[in-house]
Amino acid sequence: MASMAVYPVQPASKLLDKRALRKAVPDLDDRMGFVLDPTATAEKAQAMMLARGIRPADRFLSRDIIRMRHEHGEE
Repeated sequence: MASMAVYPVQPASKLLDKRALRKAVPDLDDRMGFVLDPTATAEKAQAMMLARGIRPADRFLSRDIIRMRHEHGEE
């Protein structure tokens, strides 16, 4: 008997109409001076952060996300 994959149910999008977001993001990127680097990888980002003295143990990027999730009762 073949087993069936079970996928988690995705929560409903909080932003139903994404057209405005798709229009705003390129403008925001331009204003912030963001330039897309197609060669970017997670490993390169980690190396850049380490070179600037950001230690992974500090959880610099994730600690506030984790805190906010717990404040709002999300798991």
